Order: sequence, then structure tokens, then C-alpha cells
Amino acid sequence: MNKRRALGVVLVILGGLLAANPLYIYQHPDEVNEVRIVSDPRESGSLNSPRDYLALEQPRGNYTYDDLSPRARTLFDRARESPDNITTFYGDDRRPPDFEFVAENESGAAGNWYIVDHQNETYYVWALQQPPSFGTEQRRSQALFALGLTLLLAGLLYAWRGDQPIGVGASLGALGGVMLLLNISYRYARDLLGGLNVFGGSVFILLALLFGIAGAGYLGYLTARDRFADRSGDPGERSR
Repeated sequence: MNKRRALGVVLVILGGLLAANPLYIYQHPDEVNEVRIVSDPRESGSLNSPRDYLALEQPRGNYTYDDLSPRARTLFDRARESPDNITTFYGDDRRPPDFEFVAENESGAAGNWYIVDHQNETYYVWALQQPPSFGTEQRRSQALFALGLTLLLAGLLYAWRGDQPIGVGASLGALGGVMLLLNISYRYARDLLGGLNVFGGSVFILLALLFGIAGAGYLGYLTARDRFADRSGDPGERSR
């Protein structure tokens, strides 16, 4: 197997892993729920409108810590131990009934307040769901899927015709490897790459997809030109 066909195999593997990303994405990735703990909402700036004050005066639930379900205790503890007193989780099905989220409650305020008494202290818990943004996980997943298909196509072109320019394939392979690493870090281990995770966002994936389409399109053009040269018997038309 020559270097170009080996590169084709690498591109097929990378493309397959990226295209398969919907299989290993967590369920309901765009249902981003938050549980926030506020010691005194009136002094912390958490109340931004009269409706927020009304919602606080009419909390949806008043619990002691022992009354909470195991899932609610876990979220409460995580939020309380977090530096910003916020914990985030994905999927409405993972939200405990103790902290039920209602988009519009009686006061018209988004989210719901709960009161939890624990160790002689009163905690105000704000349960809410973040509104979807442009860079949703579904859009990221779709762009990564398309990028994976592009790399698969490029890899098959290298495997089919082993005289493709190696520079294009190497660039596509490096791009695919970087996007795969960024995707894993962005989703599951954000501390792994720190601030570099921004390059795993939707905008950069779309830019990578455009580059991949251009590269695969160029390889497709060279393949078509070589086939035409083979049929016409003019070796001067073949790519190097």
C-alpha cells in the first residue's frame, strides 16, 4: 500500500468517526437546564423585573433538604459546591420533579423559584432552561456529520486512485483530526483544551466544512480529469 492509499484509509476512519458523532452525542443536547442557588435574590441582582419579584413571592416549592429526591439533592449539592453556584445538565427527562421547570408560571416569569432549608440556612433555587442559540448541539452535530461525509469521500478517492496529490489529503486529515479532538473536548472534557474549545463551535466547524468541500471537490476534479485522460490516451492530461 503506497502512502496515498494509506492516507485514504486514515481519511475514511476520521470521516467515519465524525459522521458517526450523532451516535455518541448525549441525548437531548439542546435542552440545557440550569439549577442556580442564590443566598438572597433581592441583593444579588437576580431579580430584573416586577414579575421576577412576584415569582419569588410565590415559589413553586418549599422543601427541606431531606425532602428532596436523590436527583434533586445531587443537583442542589453540585450547585452549592460550584464556584458560581450553578450546575448545568442536558435533557428535560433528567430534571427532577422537585425542580420542575415551567416556561411561564403564574407570574409570567420564565423559570421557577424554589426554597430549600438546609443546615439552618435558607437557599433560593432558580430552575430554568437556556433558550436555544445559533450554535446548538444539533447544528454542530449536523455540520460534523457533513464534514465526516466529505472526508469519507476524499478518502475513497485516494483509495480508488493512488496518484492524488498528497498535500490536499494531508491537510484534510489534519483538519479532521483537530475537529475530532475539539469535538470530544467541547462536549465531554472542556478542561482538556481550555480556551481552545472555542474553535469547536459551530462557526469554525462550518469553516472546516467549506474547506473540506473545496478539497474533496478538487480531488474529484482531478479524478475526473485523469479518467478522461485515460480514455483519451493522452498521458499529458493526467495529474501528478
